Amino acid sequence: METVPCPHCGAAGATLLWPMPDRLQVFAGDFSLVRCRACGLLRTSPRPAWSELSAAYAAGRYHMPEDVGGSAIKSLARRITALSPQPGRALDVGCGTGELLAALRQDGWAVQGVEPDATLARQAREESGLDVFVGDLAAAAFPDGHFDLVVLWHVLEHLPEPRATLAEVRRVLRPAGVAVIGVPNAASLQARLFGRYWAAYDVPWHLTHFTPGTLGRLLEQTGLRVVRLACFSGSWSTYVRSLQALIAAHVRHPGAQTVLRLLLLNPLWRATLKLPFLALERWGRGPGLVAYARRQGDKEQAQ
Repeated sequence: METVPCPHCGAAGATLLWPMPDRLQVFAGDFSLVRCRACGLLRTSPRPAWSELSAAYAAGRYHMPEDVGGSAIKSLARRITALSPQPGRALDVGCGTGELLAALRQDGWAVQGVEPDATLARQAREESGLDVFVGDLAAAAFPDGHFDLVVLWHVLEHLPEPRATLAEVRRVLRPAGVAVIGVPNAASLQARLFGRYWAAYDVPWHLTHFTPGTLGRLLEQTGLRVVRLACFSGSWSTYVRSLQALIAAHVRHPGAQTVLRLLLLNPLWRATLKLPFLALERWGRGPGLVAYARRQGDKEQAQ
């Protein structure tokens, strides 16, 4: 276990919000969600040492929630293609088994990936023929200004030094290139309603918890200028996991738990919530954020 200062401003002082357990039950004990008293950034503290987390990832003990893969990846690929109709060189940092890279390659991009999990990287190579470096972004040592597109899709919140990673993203991004960063939205309505039971906090695997303001400031401090900030889909799965945690914590009788789940997780209720979820995403209060950024000083704008 380790206690670290704020990765945004370096301040040590923080206010405790909630103690929170590991939903996957890999790490024992309670971890804490705290808010920096100086800049307001949310972080997990104390947290497992990075060596322990890295070993758990390598052993396949972390399972990515379904609402950040699958259809969300396909939707992201469509957005990127619309944003950059002339494909170039693309890098996916934390590419996993390469679903996004494969989708971008179909759209004409020359793709490369970085993945710390050797098993996932091997799967991306063998099943999809992708060029994937095993390790972190800095170790890959790509040339300056090499990529037209750099994506971190649900990666930044897992990293122990997000500022250093974003500085490296800026270095390898060419002038007028685009960085796409997707993270959970700690300012979402779901986060406020569910509190400590919001599934996307995902403590202790998520080390930093971003809002539009804190993500934007961190990007600016590392030389990246936000040109568009939006919400992305995935509301239903996050809602389901959060609701299940809330029911388990406050409803003790098994029969009552079953009745509540049947009432609140049925397809009719899902259909009823579809339009409110879409409205929340448009108003910037959906459960996820995606930031499109360019290097500061570059004149081209994302549309």
